[in-house]
Amino acid sequence: MTTRWANIEDDGALAALLGRVARRVPPSTVDALWIFPTRRSGATESTVIVVSQFDEDRQRRRVGTVHFLVTRDAHGRATVSDRREEHASAPPDAVERIIDGVLRRLEHEADTPPRRVGIEGDETAWQTLIENLADPAARPRAAVPRLPAADPADGEDAEALAGPVTD
Repeated sequence: MTTRWANIEDDGALAALLGRVARRVPPSTVDALWIFPTRRSGATESTVIVVSQFDEDRQRRRVGTVHFLVTRDAHGRATVSDRREEHASAPPDAVERIIDGVLRRLEHEADTPPRRVGIEGDETAWQTLIENLADPAARPRAAVPRLPAADPADGEDAEALAGPVTD
């Protein structure tokens, strides 16, 4: 069985989408990200990322969202469009309330809660996130689902049943 892993060469992969975020928002200014799992509907993939970004004085945070829509042609090549929206600027102690409000408004767009990733302006943390998303072998072993051995009589092996690890 061939497994298709998301990688950086795929313009619609999460690592590539975060690369697009980094072209607009320098990673050194990113406080934290909330990454919603990608939703698929027909030929369209939808991914929402909430960004908390330091203001110039680092005393306030700007909170915004980027909503990516990825469509794929018959060969699987991605065409990406995005919509950005800024929601607020607030002192650090108010960011969680703002994020909670943004997440509630986005609730209709996701079946599972987002994953929070702290960056804290650390470009190394950003790069590590990108590398881990681009290379599934870099994922912690605990992220790999464990299944009981399949019954050889039914013709499937446990690895094939597990499929790729998704966040």
